[in-house]
Amino acid sequence: MGVYAFLTPWVWKAMESIYIIFYQAFEPSFLRFGLFKFAIVFVALFVPTFLMGGTLPVVGKYLVHRQKDTAKLIGLLYALNTLGAVLGVFLCGFFLLYLIGVWQTVVFTGVFNLIIFGACYSYARVEGKNFSSEIMNRADQEDEVKSGLSHSQKAQRSLTPTLHPWISYLLSVLFGISGAVSMMYEVGWTRVLAMVLGSSVYAFSTMLVTFLLGISLGSYLFSRFSRRVAVDLMTFSVLQWLTACFVFTGFNVFDDLPYYFGRFYGWFGRSVWALEFVKFLFSSLVMFPPTLCIGAMFACFIHVFQRSDSLGREVGTAYFSNTLGTILGSALTGFLIIPAIGIQATLIAAAVLNVLIGGTVFLIQPQKFYRKRIVWGLSAFLLVIVSASRVQAWDRMAITSGTAIKPMNVANLSKRDFMAYLSEKENLFYREGSNSTVSVDRLRDNISLSVNAKVDASVEDSFTQYLLGHLPMLLHPDPKKVLVIGLGSGSTLAAVASYPVETMDCVEIEQEVIQASTFFTKINRNVLDDRRVRIYTNDGRNFLLIRPDLYDVIISEPSNPWMAGVANLFSYEHYQTMSRRLNPGGIVCQWFHGYSMAPADIQMIVRTFRQVFKDVTLWTSYYPDMMLIGKSEKLVVDFNQIQHKFGLSSVQKDLAPHGIQGPEGLFASFWLGSEELERLSQGAKITSDNHPYLEFSAPRNLYKDMLHGNFVFIGSYRKSLWPAIVNLEPACAKNQKFLNEMARGFIAKRMYQEAQTVLNISREIDANNPGYQEVLGILFYKIDQPQEAANCLSNADTGQPPSSETFYDLGLVLLDKGRHEEAIANFRQALVLAPGHTDYLKGLADALDKAGQYPEALATYDQIVKIKESDFYATMKMAEIIFKIAPLPQQIAISKVLMTVYPRYLPAYIKLGEAYEAQGFNSQAMDVYQFVINRFPKLSTGYLHLSAVYDKISQKDKLKEMVKKAIRMDPSLAKNKEIIKILNS
Repeated sequence: MGVYAFLTPWVWKAMESIYIIFYQAFEPSFLRFGLFKFAIVFVALFVPTFLMGGTLPVVGKYLVHRQKDTAKLIGLLYALNTLGAVLGVFLCGFFLLYLIGVWQTVVFTGVFNLIIFGACYSYARVEGKNFSSEIMNRADQEDEVKSGLSHSQKAQRSLTPTLHPWISYLLSVLFGISGAVSMMYEVGWTRVLAMVLGSSVYAFSTMLVTFLLGISLGSYLFSRFSRRVAVDLMTFSVLQWLTACFVFTGFNVFDDLPYYFGRFYGWFGRSVWALEFVKFLFSSLVMFPPTLCIGAMFACFIHVFQRSDSLGREVGTAYFSNTLGTILGSALTGFLIIPAIGIQATLIAAAVLNVLIGGTVFLIQPQKFYRKRIVWGLSAFLLVIVSASRVQAWDRMAITSGTAIKPMNVANLSKRDFMAYLSEKENLFYREGSNSTVSVDRLRDNISLSVNAKVDASVEDSFTQYLLGHLPMLLHPDPKKVLVIGLGSGSTLAAVASYPVETMDCVEIEQEVIQASTFFTKINRNVLDDRRVRIYTNDGRNFLLIRPDLYDVIISEPSNPWMAGVANLFSYEHYQTMSRRLNPGGIVCQWFHGYSMAPADIQMIVRTFRQVFKDVTLWTSYYPDMMLIGKSEKLVVDFNQIQHKFGLSSVQKDLAPHGIQGPEGLFASFWLGSEELERLSQGAKITSDNHPYLEFSAPRNLYKDMLHGNFVFIGSYRKSLWPAIVNLEPACAKNQKFLNEMARGFIAKRMYQEAQTVLNISREIDANNPGYQEVLGILFYKIDQPQEAANCLSNADTGQPPSSETFYDLGLVLLDKGRHEEAIANFRQALVLAPGHTDYLKGLADALDKAGQYPEALATYDQIVKIKESDFYATMKMAEIIFKIAPLPQQIAISKVLMTVYPRYLPAYIKLGEAYEAQGFNSQAMDVYQFVINRFPKLSTGYLHLSAVYDKISQKDKLKEMVKKAIRMDPSLAKNKEIIKILNS
């Protein structure tokens, strides 16, 4: 193994070459290529794993000299061996891979293998051949003295099989299935805990450490336990049943873990290591009880399986059977079982298999079924049935709440408030795929897509997703073939589709994301139906590695680099592959973020990117979302080219709502040039396959508030407000329209200081320019200087041609100052110039509402809803007006609209119930509150309102019943004085 470790780097290189050659030569189907990948990995790992597998039988044979000591010594040996695995995972997962590198870690372990070899070889030379025989004879003599048996009788007894051959064969098969079941647990637990506790490399290492530590501790405890009781097949049966029992008991813990993780965050603050320890404790809560039993099973099985003095052979047979089961279990669980039936059903199926294995072994044991044995067996089985009957379906909203990513959102919430927080979201889609769990949730008008409970795309993030597509397409002179890595909501691909490209390839690692993107048709414009689009289900890095296709534009929008495996898409080797897949003049656009990221990590990403691409610039949508644009040649920013492409309707539609009304506004997204980035990244580390620094450093800053500090840090390197631009006349510093539109873009990004800097330059050209006055007025309004804003916007109003935005912004200022009629006039004028503009309609409706002109305000809000198809704000304002001025039938109608369009908006139901109560329709109010209970079963709200109605109609028993149910939902109510008074009445 030590020698093989030294050869590992060359083995990896050979595997990659064979891998690429095979694909490019045969272009196999998904199944054939998957089988080939399995075969090549099997061949590469066969030698070391074969040698590893042989160590346990050899050492077991050496240590165990008496059959009665098998459970004790094998249990201790297996415990120590697994404890070594725990140490290895801990050291590699938290320290070695980061500190010294991947292949250096492998070589380091190889050195240890050689040291172990040297120690064993020297020990054997010193002690001589007959050491073990001498010990064996001594043990036999002790047994003969104690038992009074002759040597021949002793030998005969030890060689006499205690199990029928067919039973031994069946036990081997069952032990293999038991190994598969263990892997079903490990994969299932890891998948659900990745949603609950996070998906970083540290989180996965913590889960694996917990799993192995439980097995090690269980094996050790069993080695001690076996000294005091007889170990037989009954023991093995009980261990199987107890495993199932503990698994069933742990099911109902998962729903509570997100909330309590948030509370622990509130107690420990931002200490990453303290929170990793909390993750260990939470993982232990689920894994430890069953893994203690799993760890005990191996030593127990070897003890009952041993039939002769050939212990090494029998340990090898059992080990082979169990290991084969673990291989099949892990492969089938991840690729077939979980996608087919889901994580919870997989874990239940595994527990059922434990029960069946235990029952089969219980029935085939050779011992007689005397009363005590039957009682023990039935008691254990009954315990399993009771624990299984208490299993509840997981709350998907709790599991996918994302608390592990943003615990600060719930750190100070009570359990009641947390449940209310979850109840606001509506789950539209939930699938547990082969790689991850994908969900789509709706909170009012925002729809978000999450992968392993981490939001990766949403309607609110559409500008960033659009700009990722538009920016490289605008900068490239004539892109024909484009690759997008990561589908998400499909918005980036939709932006690319705006241009006359010939081919758009999109690679997405999780098939379920492709299905989930259908919920974003409003922003992706059904782009998957575009005949130019080709979707590939693959890892983006792998896709580029094996395919020879060349592209004009490559856009990479992976998830955050603190997610395990994602940092590979930020590595030096991946960027080299990207560079090789570019046509001459090609552009790469790489997304990354500025939140929860140390400045050193930002420097690392930039320097790694710059090591491959000669010309690199940094752009931003809404900070903290940033984009690196990389080229192997000098980037030429041609204004005429960009201006021409702005003639495309989709470009204007996607960018105009975000302050980019023309090509000039695009440059508000520019941040740093190539020379500035060179200074920023000077001396930074380079993240690579061998030194995956980013994967280990990024999670350490997940819970730190780095947003403002990183903005200041990056901004400190800024020397120019715009890049070098050709074909712009007059030049930037002399072009007032260019400066004004840039300032407008900065304001939309809330980069007010930059906007002021650009406007100062514009003022030097012409302080009376209407465009300058308009943008300056907007800036004053945004920084809360309403009088200055009103003066500037009034001056801009004299400009020709008139600007709809000027009227709109002046209307906002007047509305804030309480001058409602003047505000209404300006909003009407804005709508004359831009009919149907929903922002202008909203301003007009708000002004009409505040002016008391309710019927027209109601009609205007209704117009917004019809244009946008759904708008929570406008619908809510309609409801407020209707409940204020309209009779009950209209109140009922608007409430039903709210409940239909926003079915998780609880206040709509309560408002309707209260309206019924106010009119004396108590029966109808009770129906509404009962509906609330059915739709929001974990909240106390429905029970409390229903109890109030029972109080009105003097049904005291029903009143108390509802109050008691409310307390079950929210135990804190038991301390409420009014509640106590009701219960004591």
